[in-house]
Amino acid sequence: MDASKFRNIALVGHSGSGKTSVGEAILYCAGVTTRLGKVAEGTSHLDASAEEIKRKTTINMALSTVDWRGYKYNILDAPGYADFVGEVLYAMTAADAVVLMVNAQAGVEPETEKLFEMAQERKKPVVFLVNHMDKDQANPEKVLSEIRDRLTDRVMALQIPVGVGPNFKGVVDVITGKAYLNLKDDKITQDGDVPADIQSMLDEIRSGLTDMAAESDDALLEKFLEGNELTNEELYSGLRKGIASGTIFPLFYTSAETLIGVSTFMDAMFNYFPSPIDVPGPLAIMNDSGEEISVEAKTDGSTSTFIFKTLPQDKAQEISLFRVYSGKLAAGMEVVNPGRRSTERLGQLYELRGKDRVDVDEVTAGGMGAISKFKNSKTGDTLCSKDNQIIFNGAKLPEPVFAVALAPKSKGDEDKLGNALSRLQEIDPSMQVEVNAELHQTILRAMGDQQVDVILTRLRERFNVDVETGKVRIPYRETIRGKVEDSYYRHKKQTGGRGQFGDVHLKIEPLPSGSGFEFENKVVGGNIPSKFIPAIEKGVREVLPEGALAGYPVVDIRVTVFDGSYHDVDSSEMAFKIASSQAFKKGFMEAKPILLEPIVQVEVVAPKDYMGDIMGDLSGKRGRISGNEVQGRKVVISAQVPLSEMSNYSTQLRSMTQARAWFKLQLSHYEEVPRELVERLLDQLRAEQE
Repeated sequence: MDASKFRNIALVGHSGSGKTSVGEAILYCAGVTTRLGKVAEGTSHLDASAEEIKRKTTINMALSTVDWRGYKYNILDAPGYADFVGEVLYAMTAADAVVLMVNAQAGVEPETEKLFEMAQERKKPVVFLVNHMDKDQANPEKVLSEIRDRLTDRVMALQIPVGVGPNFKGVVDVITGKAYLNLKDDKITQDGDVPADIQSMLDEIRSGLTDMAAESDDALLEKFLEGNELTNEELYSGLRKGIASGTIFPLFYTSAETLIGVSTFMDAMFNYFPSPIDVPGPLAIMNDSGEEISVEAKTDGSTSTFIFKTLPQDKAQEISLFRVYSGKLAAGMEVVNPGRRSTERLGQLYELRGKDRVDVDEVTAGGMGAISKFKNSKTGDTLCSKDNQIIFNGAKLPEPVFAVALAPKSKGDEDKLGNALSRLQEIDPSMQVEVNAELHQTILRAMGDQQVDVILTRLRERFNVDVETGKVRIPYRETIRGKVEDSYYRHKKQTGGRGQFGDVHLKIEPLPSGSGFEFENKVVGGNIPSKFIPAIEKGVREVLPEGALAGYPVVDIRVTVFDGSYHDVDSSEMAFKIASSQAFKKGFMEAKPILLEPIVQVEVVAPKDYMGDIMGDLSGKRGRISGNEVQGRKVVISAQVPLSEMSNYSTQLRSMTQARAWFKLQLSHYEEVPRELVERLLDQLRAEQE
């Protein structure tokens, strides 16, 4: 199929806006399904996993392909909860346009704002779809006003709703000037009469639409300025260009539950939505030269494919979803994975149509498909021809901000847990797993508690691993503020036969932050033979990882051995190692030991109205506000906060701002724990270690 005939669309929106319901309605209207699937009844063809049926919400991105009036639509249904932002980002990456769903009753919601900004950052065309128009509290005028005030003033309603709430019957197309009406549950749209009150509005709305369309095309603008009227085809062309370039944001109306407006919206997809050849090709790196190129959607070119999702299936199996950007994929082909320096022999390819898989011989440039899990390749990988090896930039995922410690309930299941987590990372690359030797914990990092809950369920039900969760320990450090000129320890042991003897004098002093550990030998006169000096250093170094104050690593310290004595027979490396470790512990505790805590750099993005609350809350967490910058309707607040104060911040921030803010953090440096907190903290740390 020619690339111009594809429409690759990501359905995104705040939870409850009706993304999956619209997807189900599209499948039904296109004849892919014979029954309208409903999430609430557990009959959805898109939210079809056991997890999604149980939770009645989208967890996994779903792909479904439909044929419509000679075009092929690849519909990506993405989750609505912020915790599953990784799924949304991969859907946006694979799509050519983003359909941002807006609830006709609730209007612009927190995730609506965030999703719009995400699409804008990735330069994806955005189309607004106002759903739930049949509901009692539907208010399309309010929705349009909120979009203009909070998102963009370049929104253009290309339809006028006929009726609202239970009286919603269809829409009037602003370009054709025709009414398209549905009876409830009727997937066939009928031409109807334009109500008189709408007829009087058409000329004014069409005039504004003509202005926008003309701005997108120099030839159309010249014709318009000469006073000539633009034809419908010219309006379609101008609007398509404006939508593809991100200067026009069209808006449509539907009621997915009653099917009203759905088939009209499907027609709008080929009239207005960009095809793969209408938008800039994705950026990729040439594997041999490192040159960055843009990949054009040419079927006769070299093959380049991006794997954008691994979907869990029954019996712990997976399938991979891919998009072909150039060339084609066909069963039996051998392709190269440059990122992993491996090859793949392709098996049977599929199109996903609801719950069903349809065998296909090939998928060409601009198309999407599925295949039983690749042998070596994973989500985010590139597959290409041997003669043109490239690597796509892919989706840049945000750093997780929520962390829990995991431990298997059954002893001996550590390896089983590790293998299961590795498999789950293939399904969900937004999660991170760290086995932290210092903290003696397996740490799971995710975007929020709901994502963690899904991961725990998958561990239990797919891999038969039950785990306990706990707080992630804080990686404190120990150091000193004072100096000890002579910390002396003599190790002497006589039990008959050869004894043990080692005698050392150490000088212990602090170093500037970030210096680490230094050891110096200033023994003179042969008081300690040089062959024992390495053992003395080793004895000190063995104390460093566990510390002497509270069991945490020692940093930024210099230890100098300057004197000692030995015995010709009883001295040994072991004796001097024991002597130096004890001398170090003793001297460390005399040198004004302190605890250091990690300080993180926090950046919060929120509506300006919440600036005071957020800054006050961060200050209450012993944070120091380092700046605030207004960016349009948002404010970016920067602060440095102790990591120990941020353990539940994602939940707190969500509650404080009605989920309209988000944040990121990264380690900045270490600082001394305030004296008034030290004793309480030491008691707590000792209790945890017992």
